[in-house]
Amino acid sequence: MFQRILVATDFKDGLHRSIHCVPSLAASGIRSIVFLHTIPILDDREIPRPDEERMQQARERLSLAVDASK
Repeated sequence: MFQRILVATDFKDGLHRSIHCVPSLAASGIRSIVFLHTIPILDDREIPRPDEERMQQARERLSLAVDASK
């Protein structure tokens, strides 16, 4: 069976709700679950930089998975 899962989400597809399934997946033998959410970089300046506000929002939404795995 699967031991590692990659969940790519844009928060519009509903896949981020699988965070609530983390304890059940862990109990079934899943060793690693990675939630991937990409954020475009800001390029309104000479040097591109990350959009810290959107990164923090994504961290907060996905932190539930970390809490659920404990």
